[in-house]
Amino acid sequence: MSLTEVVLIILGILLLVLSYLLPAKSGNKEEDGIKIDEGLIKGLVEKEVREEKKHINDMVEETLTYSMEKTERAMERLTNEKIMAINEYSDQVLESIHKAHQEVIFLYDMLNDKHDNFVGTVSDATKKMKEIKQEVEDIRIAVKEASAVSPGDSAGEIEKGKTEEAWENEMKQTSAINEEQEFVPIAPKRAETLDRVLQEAKEIPKVEEMPQREEPHQGYNNNEKILRMHKLGMSKKAIAKELGLGVGEVKLVIDLFEQS
Repeated sequence: MSLTEVVLIILGILLLVLSYLLPAKSGNKEEDGIKIDEGLIKGLVEKEVREEKKHINDMVEETLTYSMEKTERAMERLTNEKIMAINEYSDQVLESIHKAHQEVIFLYDMLNDKHDNFVGTVSDATKKMKEIKQEVEDIRIAVKEASAVSPGDSAGEIEKGKTEEAWENEMKQTSAINEEQEFVPIAPKRAETLDRVLQEAKEIPKVEEMPQREEPHQGYNNNEKILRMHKLGMSKKAIAKELGLGVGEVKLVIDLFEQS
């Protein structure tokens, strides 16, 4: 019900009351007719106005309350929808973070495995390099030893020069490799050079095959030769092979010398 309708109803009520209270005037009737009480009419009108005003206020308050409740329900529904959307998005973000974390762990484990394999390869290469250097050193010492007991013919000098040249080339290659970074494996060309040096060294005739002159009466015995070769840096295996002795015998002589 609108405000205009309420006002029209109030006016209709007033006109109805006035139609009952106000007598019809006539010029020919007696002067002692019924007189209208203006105060009564005014009181009735004010009472009706107050009642209608109260009714209007109740209707307005009821309308406002209904609108507020409806608005609150709509806001609650919208808030719930937004909260659900945020929860779904947060779940997706957490899932992505977990997936990325698993990938990082996998890559870290793979790098650790690669690092271990790389370190093992470098260690093997370093060990192999030391063995090659030791073999070359043994060959050089063996050649020097052979030149000391063999006749000074041209063939011996040529072989000695060849061995010295091969050893110098190998040492240059070894120095160049040592200047590389710590974890860089041996390059194929350098490995081929070392193989070539070892092949040339193997082609050198052994001391036993070289013509030997008879040792003088005051020459070294086997023990002295073992000690001298040991001081020159030859390994026990190389000394035993050079003198045709057992490795245990060579080791025993060296241990006795070191203890004394």
